[in-house]
Amino acid sequence: MLNNFINSWSIISKKNKNYFFLMVILSLMASLLEVLSIGIIVPVLSFILDPISLENFFFYPYLSNFINISNELVFTIYLIILLIFVFFFQKFFSVNIFLVSNFFH
Repeated sequence: MLNNFINSWSIISKKNKNYFFLMVILSLMASLLEVLSIGIIVPVLSFILDPISLENFFFYPYLSNFINISNELVFTIYLIILLIFVFFFQKFFSVNIFLVSNFFH
């Protein structure tokens, strides 16, 4: 099986090998952005539904001191903005991967 892979890999041109590695890297980045966009939903919904739970999260004191936020509502609004930004960036990145794949194909 490894011999078949090596034989087929030697047939592929250098341009297509570079395209393959580019698409693998872009796909991995898109996957990480997808996981981040899905994973940020639960904390944001938790903060919206129960603002008191914000104080129980381990990163809140450090982040609130770093950003200089003392109000939980403002912190929740920043998290919602971050959620929207991550979703837009993830969708923009996915569209660009689609365009790159069609451009090189």
